[in-house]
Amino acid sequence: MPVSLIPSFLAYCYIGAITPGPANLCSLSAALRYGKGPALKQ
Repeated sequence: MPVSLIPSFLAYCYIGAITPGPANLCSLSAALRYGKGPALKQ
């Protein structure tokens, strides 16, 4: 990897680490709708 791409790659890794993914959003939605028990089963 060229050294000039490292800052862009690190920014991508940071954004990917702090934003919730689709599975987390789906679990949050289930928890808000049905409660903790069904959300944990999911």
